[in-house]
Parts: sequence; C-alpha cells; structure tokens
Amino acid sequence: MTTDMNADSYVTEDGRTIGPVVMDLKNITLRFGGVVAIKDISFNIREGEIRAIIGPNGAGKSTAMKAIFGMLKMSNGRVYLDGVDITKLTPQQRVLAGMGFVPQTQNIFTSMTVEENLEMGAFIRDDDFRETMEQVYGDPGAGWRDVRDTKKCSDSHCVSAALRSS
Repeated sequence: MTTDMNADSYVTEDGRTIGPVVMDLKNITLRFGGVVAIKDISFNIREGEIRAIIGPNGAGKSTAMKAIFGMLKMSNGRVYLDGVDITKLTPQQRVLAGMGFVPQTQNIFTSMTVEENLEMGAFIRDDDFRETMEQVYGDPGAGWRDVRDTKKCSDSHCVSAALRSS
C-alpha cells in the first residue's frame, strides 16, 4: 500500500533544497498494558529536512523512535518509507529498505574512530557513500568541528549517523 506523497520540492531561505516526503508517520499510538506511552503522533519528513523529537526525560522520545523503527509494537498507526507501508516490517527489513536508527551514544563502538563508527552505519550499502559521509561531517567553516580522525569516540564527543543510500 502506498500513501499520497507530495512530490513538490522547495528551496529554504538559506538555499537548502527540501524535496518530497520520504517518511510519513500516521496516528502512532503505543500502549504498555493500560498505560498510553505515545498517543496519536503524526508527522512527515521530507528529503533534506532535519526533524527532532524533543521533551523532558520520560516523555517518550526514545519509545517513539523505537516504535517508528519497529523495535516496539505499535498499538495503532502506520509508518511509510518512500510511500511504501513498512509498518509490519522487522527492524532488519527496515534497514534493508533504507531506514536507519542511531541509538543513544552509549551504544557506539568506543574503541573505533568516528569515521569507523560511521562506516559501520553503512555496512549494508554497496555504493560509494563518501559524499554522504562528507554531508554528515558538515562544513568545518560553518562551525562544525572536523572529527573524522578522532581516535576514539566517547559518550560526549562522538558523531553518530545512519547512512541512507540515495
């Protein structure tokens, strides 16, 4: 099943191109027994956008992410990736479909460099992902610190990313 995907693109005031919807979340609800942990979340993410789920500790941010990625069974709702309903796919199948999940920083390989950790996120890709890696690092001239050669990641100084093939 597919959802209506608006293919229109637009350019932001700062010159970034925002493309079509790549992920669409509809009416996600998650219950633990009688307790409603997440109630009726809906939003979409367009190509080129960055979205954040914010809130205090215990608000359900991690629970929402785990539900979206298929690690927790939703009580209600649908998840679409590139117009395809992936709600019933396992997390492994979602990765193969192009979805990525970056857990909190305590789940990184602390003995590996930042670049090695990022390469682990691209383990299923068979294309040249160097351009994507450069996008993850950002432009050092724009205030980003170039950390690719940092010898080890630590909980507070590691860049994490899931690389999605284009």
